[in-house]
Amino acid sequence: MNNPGSAADLADIWNGLVTNPPSPGELVSMPCLPADPGSPLVVGLLHTTAGELRRVLLLGLPLRLRTRVATNPQHASLNLELLPDPDDPASVFQLALILTEERFTDIFAILAADIVAAVSIACDGVARLRAFTDQLARWRDLFSAFSPVGLSGPARQGLFGELHLIRELLADGLAPDLVINAWTGPLHDPQDFHFGRNVVEVKTSSGSSQSFQVSGASQLDDSAFEHLFLLHLYLEVTENAGETLPQIVQHLTARIESDPAASKTFEMRLHQAGYFHSQAEHYHAEGFRVRHTMVARVHEAFPRIRAADLPPGIGSVSYTVGTDQLLPYLVSFTTLISALESNV
Repeated sequence: MNNPGSAADLADIWNGLVTNPPSPGELVSMPCLPADPGSPLVVGLLHTTAGELRRVLLLGLPLRLRTRVATNPQHASLNLELLPDPDDPASVFQLALILTEERFTDIFAILAADIVAAVSIACDGVARLRAFTDQLARWRDLFSAFSPVGLSGPARQGLFGELHLIRELLADGLAPDLVINAWTGPLHDPQDFHFGRNVVEVKTSSGSSQSFQVSGASQLDDSAFEHLFLLHLYLEVTENAGETLPQIVQHLTARIESDPAASKTFEMRLHQAGYFHSQAEHYHAEGFRVRHTMVARVHEAFPRIRAADLPPGIGSVSYTVGTDQLLPYLVSFTTLISALESNV
């Protein structure tokens, strides 16, 4: 059984409504929190006059707040409409968030669950409206991260590398909230992990590659940090063997489930990285084996391009570094852990 109000629970309700849809032009709804009969939130299914079925999340609000709602949300694939409340139209209206593209049902369920969670702890109509609209800002991030066909090969490999480091850090005793909050790779930060003034960038290689890609002049620039470490993983990418992305995600989810805040942040980071549980079937056939690991400290004459090295007029840069160039700068994983713990 799914948790009430979760993305999976809301998806189940919508799927149930689809099996017995309303007549064209009508909307049918059900409570999304059955244990809270006073909740102003319901999920619905709209059958448009054009014959299309639309998933809807509705929030009941006092009629006096109607003028505070801008019905053009400026978010792709969504409509925001004001509907009369069927039970009390004289004093209540329904704020209806309507999904207009069926291919985004997965991330709509995630967005709806976030709205339900935020609205449920709000104390009055004004706070509920604010919570509802604030959560809409997440749609743009989810929309840009979501691909109907899942992550690309390099993105899958890179995500596995970052998740592998999370597992190693947890195994060495670092607290889940510390590790997950330090994970900034999905936020498009130049480095993948920030522990105060100590940072870690994760790079992966596979196949016959003897180098790794560096994106931007700031990625290996240590001038703003006490330590900048580079973890390089050489991966063997296999078919129907090795560890899959869903397997390592499941392992980490179970590993941190005792810390609700870390678990929530972890889910958010996965979504921001473009990983959605509903797309796990895309990744079951591909496995990874870590064949070789190196940790290097990026400093002094480490081969890299920094912003200070660029002549005027040069914009973004991308370049490769041979893995053999790491050898003079190698440090132990224990050294890495000690540096990260020193900023705790």
